[in-house]
Amino acid sequence: MWLRVYKRRVKVFWQLRDRKNRVVARAYQGMRTFRGAKDQSRFVMEGLRNCLRSTLPILILSALLHIGSVVGVWAQTHPCDGTPPTSGTAVAGTLATWIWCSTELDTNGNVMVPSSWATYDNGARSVPSGVTAGPTKNAAGLRDYRFSINAPATAGVHTLEVAGIGPNGEGAKSSPFALTVTLPLTVPAAPVKSHVQ
Repeated sequence: MWLRVYKRRVKVFWQLRDRKNRVVARAYQGMRTFRGAKDQSRFVMEGLRNCLRSTLPILILSALLHIGSVVGVWAQTHPCDGTPPTSGTAVAGTLATWIWCSTELDTNGNVMVPSSWATYDNGARSVPSGVTAGPTKNAAGLRDYRFSINAPATAGVHTLEVAGIGPNGEGAKSSPFALTVTLPLTVPAAPVKSHVQ
């Protein structure tokens, strides 16, 4: 707010600025002659009320948008929340991310973070490197693990399973995930029954 004084007459301007000092709203209350300090303060309060009346919808909308953006961040789900799918599809040879969740406990309930993981594709076992753990656990105590894979090269249904490996051996396998692999598109097949009449 600023005032311009012209011999007992004041012109009042109001500006509302955001954090980056940009003007969001303006209001102007015209010239007025004051009789004393009490009259002057009433004039200033009227100007403030008028400014807020004209800018209140903007303030409420910006507050709601800000709250909505914060709630949006809180509402993001953990990869281990909800029911995961039991099947999916991929094109042979394409890059995919295999995700699973772990309690990081042993069968007796003791804390045990697996030192590595065994993955199974139709029963064929491998111990991949490059498995990464998610930064946090969800409310149920599950941490997500992920591994980038190339979808199998052979078409058909592939049963994928994973098991944690600790100091005393390998644990039980996860429930199976059925990955249906299709072959990628290629050039058109050769025409058939070509003839001239």
